[in-house]
Amino acid sequence: MNQYRVSYRVEGVCIMNVWLPDGVQPPKEFHLWEYAQQDEWLYEHQAHMNVHLEDIHHAEADSVLKVRHLKAM
Repeated sequence: MNQYRVSYRVEGVCIMNVWLPDGVQPPKEFHLWEYAQQDEWLYEHQAHMNVHLEDIHHAEADSVLKVRHLKAM
């Protein structure tokens, strides 16, 4: 089976719900961080996430790469 990874440059909105594992709390200064820093921290510590709302009104392929080695997830 051939696999390709396509990256898209998009314009629109994607709202995600993110759950942290029990007992994990963001750092006390979390609310002072830039959104990009908060997003990165949540991504690194999430237990689960899902898409709440997605409204993509424009997308175009930015790159297409052949996947040579599959990684177990």
